[in-house]
Amino acid sequence: MKNYLFLFLFSNIIALFAQLQPAFNNSIGRIDSLTKQYMSELPPKICNHLCIDGFSPSNKSFFEEQMNSLGSEITFGYNEAVYGQLRYFSYNEASFLCRAMVNKNKYFPIFEETFDKYNLPTELKYISIIESALNPNAKSRAGAMGLWQFMPGTGKYLDLTITNKIDDRRSIKASTEKAAEYFKYLHNMFGDWLLAIAAYNAGPGNVRKAISNAGGVYDFWVVSKYLPRETQNYVPRFIAATYLMNFSTHIQSFHGVNYPVYCPIEISDTLEFEQLCRFTGIGMEECKALNSQFRFTNLKGDAKNNFEMLLPYDEAMSFLEKKDSIYYYSKNLILVAEVLNDSLKAKDSLTSTLVQKIAADKIAADKNLVLKEEKPQKPAEKVPPVTKSSVFHQVKRGETLYAVSKKYNVSLEELRAWNKLANNNIKVGDRLLIKK
Repeated sequence: MKNYLFLFLFSNIIALFAQLQPAFNNSIGRIDSLTKQYMSELPPKICNHLCIDGFSPSNKSFFEEQMNSLGSEITFGYNEAVYGQLRYFSYNEASFLCRAMVNKNKYFPIFEETFDKYNLPTELKYISIIESALNPNAKSRAGAMGLWQFMPGTGKYLDLTITNKIDDRRSIKASTEKAAEYFKYLHNMFGDWLLAIAAYNAGPGNVRKAISNAGGVYDFWVVSKYLPRETQNYVPRFIAATYLMNFSTHIQSFHGVNYPVYCPIEISDTLEFEQLCRFTGIGMEECKALNSQFRFTNLKGDAKNNFEMLLPYDEAMSFLEKKDSIYYYSKNLILVAEVLNDSLKAKDSLTSTLVQKIAADKIAADKNLVLKEEKPQKPAEKVPPVTKSSVFHQVKRGETLYAVSKKYNVSLEELRAWNKLANNNIKVGDRLLIKK
């Protein structure tokens, strides 16, 4: 009887499995198709396995030989913790590095120039990868923001502007400058780069406490067990990311997009992003992405409170050439808006109707708006001409008058004459007239 019952149940299970088999195969096929779709969206030639060909993470001598070839001041140790992070990036979090690789050509030149200016190891740029995956708008649950993930307190300590209008933690250039200053400060404090990197993550107070608990030894691998768990993994993760970004054949085969050179410009007057884009030719989305520290697209600068923006080189030169006209239109657009706003508050029905029509038609900046007043109006201000026969060059750190003359293929005598210079002395921030 028991044998018959077993055969009956077994035959029914087989029949049920036969009915479910097509659905099961469809599910497997669906999973395969989603995986293929995900892999097709990753950068070309990049896959989930990022270790270099022929490399075994347990091969310590090979790892150290490769890392020593970087010639860095940072001592890249190798142990089980680094081995674990290599495997973590290579198999579990390959997509994380893939996302970073898309933007490396955009941000790394800015990082390298800044770190070189502060005489810092350029390998510190990989900290931004493990902090934000090179996303200037990255925000953590704890409130850290930007490429370098500064907390509000740290940002204010480093004199970054953080207000309801501007958050310089999201500024590509300003945040990188402060990251360089902070790295230098931490290295001067501990005299060891791995401890400085640990302090960047956990704070210098936690690192000093860990050193004290370790008997005063200034060695990250000795004090590591006294640090928070996150920091214990943070430094090995930095080492693993540095290794893979330099020696993974898959990563090296991905060249990415060639971005233009970016230049900072100073904003010293009223400016609307729309007018800047119209006169220079830069797209609004690109302008916002390069300057996401601004919460609004209208800025009011003056001689005492200048703002700095980042633009591609050609657009930056175009701005310097047409700056007066850009300021004129931006300023007068805002003046018109203020007049209309005052009229609305006065509940002037005729003006209110006019305002609604203006809003609907989106009057262009170069159209004239005439409002009748009892008081005589002042004569219209002349629009500053846009000259195409000359440009302005803003002197950068380390530049000489000779270097500027070579850049624009003009003589020193011409530069001095155009700018009424008695000698070759110039300083950072000077605007030099260059006649074409």
